[in-house]
Amino acid sequence: MSVVTEEAVRTAAHQIWLDEGCPDGRAETHWHQAREMMEKAAAPKRKATAPKKKAAAAGEAAVAKATRAPARPRKTAS
Repeated sequence: MSVVTEEAVRTAAHQIWLDEGCPDGRAETHWHQAREMMEKAAAPKRKATAPKKKAAAAGEAAVAKATRAPARPRKTAS
């Protein structure tokens, strides 16, 4: 887990201030915006779960069984 430092937030807030044309009186807004952005970037990403192998194999077996040709009758010994 990554920690958001005050220096990183300060740098991001300064960049936001520059990008907006250096407006007066928006320091607190820029600070909160930068902190939210940094926390979101530092949050752990959730991995997408892969389908379970058993379920996938069972599904493939059902498809194969449904699509195979009918069995031929066996010859009997006479």
